[in-house]
Amino acid sequence: LAERQFIRSVSGQMALLLLDDVCERLDGNRLSILFSLIQEPGSEGQVFLTDTSLERVLSYVGETGVMQSFKVENDKLKKEE
Repeated sequence: LAERQFIRSVSGQMALLLLDDVCERLDGNRLSILFSLIQEPGSEGQVFLTDTSLERVLSYVGETGVMQSFKVENDKLKKEE
């Protein structure tokens, strides 16, 4: 996250943030901090997050941000409604 902010300060553009399976690797407290940091004002930009549980991600993201979710099923990408 610090590197992302540095890139923004140098280039004026927010870098894409890729988070792969962070819900599996961080405890609940650290996940809460991470999600609050990526949703706070001034941290706008695209975030791609992979996880095996949409419900778990939603429990941290809530209704506070704009989000699109997709699911891979039978080797096909499907947008969640």
